[in-house]
Amino acid sequence: MGYESTGVEFIAPAYDQLAKDYGGIGVVVENVNEYVRRLKSHNRVNDLL
Repeated sequence: MGYESTGVEFIAPAYDQLAKDYGGIGVVVENVNEYVRRLKSHNRVNDLL
């Protein structure tokens, strides 16, 4: 489907920019994990309402 070439070309520069903006890949990963954790807890609250 050609996803490998276009996907990597698009994602890699964006990821590099994120790494520069937030001080490194480890920080980016932590931010993503925190976002996912908050999203899951938010969804759990919505399920209870």
